[in-house]
Amino acid sequence: MANFNIFYTKPNGATARLSSADTQVDFGSVRIGADNLTIGQDGSGGTAAFSFGGKRITNVGAPTGPNDLATKTYLDTNLATKVDSTALGSSNGVPTLDSNGKIPSSMIPAIALTETYVLNSEADMLASGADIGDLVIRTDNSTSYILSAAPATTLANWVQILTPPSPVQSVNGQTGTVSLATNNISEGGGVLYFTNARAKAAAVANALNSGVTDVAPSQDAVYTAIQDAIDSAGTVESVNGIPPVAGDVTISTDDIPEATNLFFTAARAKAAAVTNSLGASAIDVAPSQAAVNTALGLKENNASAVLTLTSDDAGSISSGQIVVIKADGAISLGDASAVGTDNYALGVAQETIASTASGKVLVAHGKVVGGFTGLTPGQKVWLSPVTPGALVQNLNDFEAGDQVYRVGRAVSATQIVFSPAHEFEF
Repeated sequence: MANFNIFYTKPNGATARLSSADTQVDFGSVRIGADNLTIGQDGSGGTAAFSFGGKRITNVGAPTGPNDLATKTYLDTNLATKVDSTALGSSNGVPTLDSNGKIPSSMIPAIALTETYVLNSEADMLASGADIGDLVIRTDNSTSYILSAAPATTLANWVQILTPPSPVQSVNGQTGTVSLATNNISEGGGVLYFTNARAKAAAVANALNSGVTDVAPSQDAVYTAIQDAIDSAGTVESVNGIPPVAGDVTISTDDIPEATNLFFTAARAKAAAVTNSLGASAIDVAPSQAAVNTALGLKENNASAVLTLTSDDAGSISSGQIVVIKADGAISLGDASAVGTDNYALGVAQETIASTASGKVLVAHGKVVGGFTGLTPGQKVWLSPVTPGALVQNLNDFEAGDQVYRVGRAVSATQIVFSPAHEFEF
């Protein structure tokens, strides 16, 4: 231990020094101040400590380490924010925590946070995991329950919540879901149900008076009024020059001149109902016998221009597509870019023809063929080099080696005159 000096003040006011080079200082005979304050030893060994004889130590600095001496001010300031041990778990104090870090139920007032469940069965209610005080609204029996004790899985712990009875117990003798019709509601004194007798009494009067606009006259009243009018008008002398016989006049169409309403004649019936033509859209006029015979003759002529041929195309051929007729008599879709097209005859499929199946093909020149779209009337149509079986009206897509094979000429946007001819190689 290093050398150190201890200075003290003598009673006469002089300063004296105690020096020591030892490793300990004996304070047993040291007296401090005018009151001879003594610093002594209290205890021994591991419990030995300084004894200041019950005197205060003043002017101590604020502690900065865990083993520093603290002043009263420091302790008062910090202890003011601490809870007094007597306030723990006592009235007007603070609650304590149990071993699980939670407030014991004995310190919690009798209040519960309630949850409400809407369930459809008793089984759902028992499996709800509800806590005491939770509510369950049961939609299966329109009843509500509250959990009075745990666990929720015990039916006896659930208490039904009673509701006051409805002031309306029944409606016209019906309970539950009430559905009323007029048969269930008695007629009051002011609002009455409809009856024929009431309707007639309100709407019909046995009189015919001028100025009444909301009541109809009875049949008898009308008949009487007509009869009175006839009687006052006098008698009929004749009708179209025919006098009455025993009060009655009998006439026929022979006695009535024809005006804008014409009489029937066979000529008029034929002129109105028969025409010497056969059109697809006429639905109220019949064709003449001659028109029908002519049409049947045309069908026969057209039939002779159609052959039944077999397809060897890999796919199906649709009605209206252009086909080539090969040397073996088989057909396939026409393609202006295909080799040998210039050596084949052309035809127009008249129905859908599946691969390896047979179908009808138009081959006769000069026939009008329909079923096309977007054609410009008056222009030539050629076999397409791009889309097999299709038509084109220009040579824009043709390339060297393609066969320019004319199919015919358009006569409308949907029809052509079939007149096939190979023109040249592009």
